[in-house]
Amino acid sequence: MKIFQHISFAFVIMISYTSSAQQEQAGFGRTILSFSPVQMSERTPTGFGVQYERFFSGNSKFSLYLPLAYSFGHSDPCDPAIRSRVFYAYPGIKYYPAGSQHLITYAVGPSLAFGQGVSNCDCSGSDVQTSDQKPKAYHAVTEMGAVINNSINLEANQHIYIGGEVGVGATYLNKEGGQSMGTDLMLQINFKVGYRF
Repeated sequence: MKIFQHISFAFVIMISYTSSAQQEQAGFGRTILSFSPVQMSERTPTGFGVQYERFFSGNSKFSLYLPLAYSFGHSDPCDPAIRSRVFYAYPGIKYYPAGSQHLITYAVGPSLAFGQGVSNCDCSGSDVQTSDQKPKAYHAVTEMGAVINNSINLEANQHIYIGGEVGVGATYLNKEGGQSMGTDLMLQINFKVGYRF
């Protein structure tokens, strides 16, 4: 029985290596265009986004990364009347430690983060909203900061791309209704599918 397990294990390793070698020889494209139907931010758990990624060369470990996201919906799980709508841009660089020409890859990299939108949250804490009150008026929201992104990427074939990403960081500018709110957490999580060419 152990011999059968060893043979099966060796067979799986050989097939995986052959498949990986064929993909590496064929080469993946330098550009990835993707769409994220699942996009979360520190403000809301709902949203969507689009991403553009361009590798510096065919076998480069570095890429230029330009994601855009729109976050909307409930901002406070305790109060369904509190909502936000914020457009985000996260331009940055990705680094692939083992290279980008594999079926499964890991990447890490910094991104600047810019957010602009509206919210009806009274975040000052001076006037806590109760269920008897009407929702507050919407006011402008401006965020600037930086995040570190960690992503896992799967190349289903030479052109079909699937990925997941988590970015965590902090704001250095956070204004709501013209009032500075100080440093705060920045978060972006997405699941994306795309085309590589």
